[in-house]
Amino acid sequence: MIKSFAKVLISSGKVRPFDINGDGQVDIHDIAAILTGERIQQVQNPNFLEQRVRNLWAKSEHEFTLLSVMIGKRENQARGLLTWVGWHGQDGKINKVLGKIMKQFEDQELSLYRVNFISNSDKIKEQISKISDVKASMSMRPDSDRAKYQRVLNKLEGHLADSRNKVDIAVASFQSRMKNYSVDFTKEQAIVLLARIDAEDITRMSSIFAVISSMTSQYSQTSQQSSESTEVAKKYYGIYIGLLELQLLVQSQYIRRIDTVYLKGLGEIITSAQKLSTETRLKSKSAPEDLVERYGNNLISQEFTVKVTKMYADALRKNGNKVRDAHRLIEELLKLAENTLGTVRVSADLVSLMRHSETMYEQVISLQTPDLVPFENLELQREFESLTARLRRHH
Repeated sequence: MIKSFAKVLISSGKVRPFDINGDGQVDIHDIAAILTGERIQQVQNPNFLEQRVRNLWAKSEHEFTLLSVMIGKRENQARGLLTWVGWHGQDGKINKVLGKIMKQFEDQELSLYRVNFISNSDKIKEQISKISDVKASMSMRPDSDRAKYQRVLNKLEGHLADSRNKVDIAVASFQSRMKNYSVDFTKEQAIVLLARIDAEDITRMSSIFAVISSMTSQYSQTSQQSSESTEVAKKYYGIYIGLLELQLLVQSQYIRRIDTVYLKGLGEIITSAQKLSTETRLKSKSAPEDLVERYGNNLISQEFTVKVTKMYADALRKNGNKVRDAHRLIEELLKLAENTLGTVRVSADLVSLMRHSETMYEQVISLQTPDLVPFENLELQREFESLTARLRRHH
C-alpha cells in the first residue's frame, strides 16, 4: 500500500522536494517517514547547493529574466531622474516577483523538521503531566487496581519515549540539513534555535543567503563564458541586483518581526508576570502562616519567568542588531551595484563585482548566525519552549 501511495505522490510531484533522507531521491523510504512522522537523519551531500541552485533556476528562470528586465528599466528611469529608486515599496511589480522567488527559495524540509520538533516537544510536556497524574492516582488506589494503572503508565511511558526519539531525529535532521547550507550547529545549539520563536526566520535567512551565494558564484562563471557580450552581462547583472534586494527583503522582514511582534510579545509577558508577582507579595503578607510558603513558591516561579523572558528578549534584541549590521553591508553592496550597472561594458565588470560580493556574503552570513548558548538545564529549556508557545498563540 505504501509503495503504491508513494508511486502516486511521486508521479504527481506533490511530495517534491521532500527528500527526507537527503539521498537525492524521493522514494518509498521518504514516504514512509512522512506517514509515520519520523525524520530520517540525512547524509551530507557535497553537491547540495549546486543542485539546489540548478533546480531553483529551472523553476524560476522566467521570474529571474522578468526581474532583470524590470530592474534595467527602473535603473534607466532612476538615472534620468538623478535619483536612486530602491526596492522598498516603490515598485510593486518587482516586489511581487521577489515574493515569488523568495517562496521558491524557502526550504520546506527545514520547516518540516522545525514543526516536528515543536509538536513532539509539546507532546512530551503533555505526556509527562499525564504520567505524573497517573502515578499520583496509583498511590491513592487499592492494590487490586494497581495492575490496571500500571498498564496505562507503561503505555504513556512508551509514548513519551517515542516522542523523545522523534525530537532527537528532528534535531539531527535539522543539523544535517543546515550543514548543507554551510551552517554547522552542535546538537545543543540546534535545540536552542528550534526552541526560539525566530527559528523560522533564522533558517530562512541562512538557507536563502547560502543559495544566493552559490547562485552568484555560478552567475559569475556564466558571465565569464558569455563571450564578452554586454547584453548577457547586463541580464545577469540585473538578476544579481534582484538577489541583493531579495536579501534586503528577507532581513527587513526579520527585523520588523523582532521589533513589532517578538519583543512586543515578550514585553507583555514580562509586564503580566511582574504584575502577578506584586499581587503575590501583597497576598502573602496577609495570608495564614501555613499558606505563606506556597505563596513563596509561586513567587519564585513568577520571578523565574521574568528572568528567563528578559534573557529571551536580550537574545532576540542582540541578534536583531547583528542582522541590522548585515543589512547595512548588503545596502552598501546594492548601492555599488546600482552605480555600476550603467557602466557595464563587458562581462568582466560583472565578474569583478560578484567576486567582491562572495567575500562579503561570508561576513553577512556570519553576522546573521545567532549566538546560541546551550541551555544550562532542562528547566530553562522548558521555560523557553513555554514562552515560545505563548508567543505563537498570541501572534
